[in-house]
Amino acid sequence: MDRIIALMDRLERVKLARDMEPDPDALSRSLRALGAELAALDEDGLAAEAEALSIAPDDVRELARAYTGERP
Repeated sequence: MDRIIALMDRLERVKLARDMEPDPDALSRSLRALGAELAALDEDGLAAEAEALSIAPDDVRELARAYTGERP
């Protein structure tokens, strides 16, 4: 029972911390959306996006990681 209470307390602290975070600006929201789009691409999609941007597929993967906040 104590574990459940501790988890509920932790959940409440996380919720309060998120509520206190400022809303991201439009650019940040845009970059996160782009990162999510890029992260969702399969290998063919990555290759096509890389060709369209004239960059390497690994660079597209890096953009996806950077804009979604994912750590390498």
